[in-house]
Amino acid sequence: MSSSQDFVEPCVSFSQKLQNSLRIVALIGAGLSTSSGIPTFRGKGSSWRGFNPSQELSNPYCLQRNPVLFWQYCDWRRYNCIKSSPNAGHFSLARLAFAKPNFLTISQNIDGLSERAGHDPPSLALIHGSLFDSECCNDSCDYAEYDGLSDHVIENFNVSHDISDATVTILPTTLSQLPHCSQCGSLMRPDTVDRIDSWFDQGPVDLILIVGTSLNVFPAAEYVDRAIERGARVAVFDIEAPDRVEDDLQFGADHWYFQGDASKTLPEVLKSVIGSDDGQAMSKNLADNDKKIAVHLSTTPPAFDPTLKSLTPSFPCAGSTDANPPLEKRIL
Repeated sequence: MSSSQDFVEPCVSFSQKLQNSLRIVALIGAGLSTSSGIPTFRGKGSSWRGFNPSQELSNPYCLQRNPVLFWQYCDWRRYNCIKSSPNAGHFSLARLAFAKPNFLTISQNIDGLSERAGHDPPSLALIHGSLFDSECCNDSCDYAEYDGLSDHVIENFNVSHDISDATVTILPTTLSQLPHCSQCGSLMRPDTVDRIDSWFDQGPVDLILIVGTSLNVFPAAEYVDRAIERGARVAVFDIEAPDRVEDDLQFGADHWYFQGDASKTLPEVLKSVIGSDDGQAMSKNLADNDKKIAVHLSTTPPAFDPTLKSLTPSFPCAGSTDANPPLEKRIL
């Protein structure tokens, strides 16, 4: 916002709409978790050890052709999520879920931070699943693991350095060290889920909150159109407004844009409904949800041997002309 006045005036009209709204939906993306230290890996120049994460690592081709590289990337992401904490934006949405019974949050994030903030599970739809849930790669086997904190290969990493940098050496990993199904012995993979349609079918939508997402990924972006078609007004919380929203809507009396870090703007803008928090409630939620994480992180990783060479894949991870597969083929 260009001035404090710009921020205060839309807060009044938005607060009135928020208080009077019965059915509210929030669409959240990676931008909500950036202030917690979770990288987005979006945009030009994004790289993990020289690979483009969204095109080369987050798809079945990598898992099939180089499972070691895939799980190194996956467990590195797990480790970073575990050592990060939910921010005030996560807690604000969790409190809004308790204040508004018909509130639904559609999350594109797999970092587990909304869950750790105490977000009520029935009001949280993880359209890309969770980084901490996994399922068997064997289609005829239904074995799955949920809320797993085990790092299958992270123990072999030099976790005192940022291993997303390809110049940082990491210990070699063998196929046997990767997660395997306890029933059939097949390789495991991160789990994905999708459940939202029934909520939209239940009636009109009063308000949609768009938090930290560029709306460039489908089907998540389609939910914005569905909400607007059902009468929803739009409120955007982000550093930059998504192009497709800014081009189609005129921010003002009917729609709102709260520019800035969502971890700071959400608590301020939502406080007319969720109230103010002095930090005690957030600390209690973290204490209750993070006990097992504290134990997990207390394990000292093995000593790092700088003489060992980093893993170099013997073939391209994507290995296909379809370098950017459709969303239904994406894993992470």
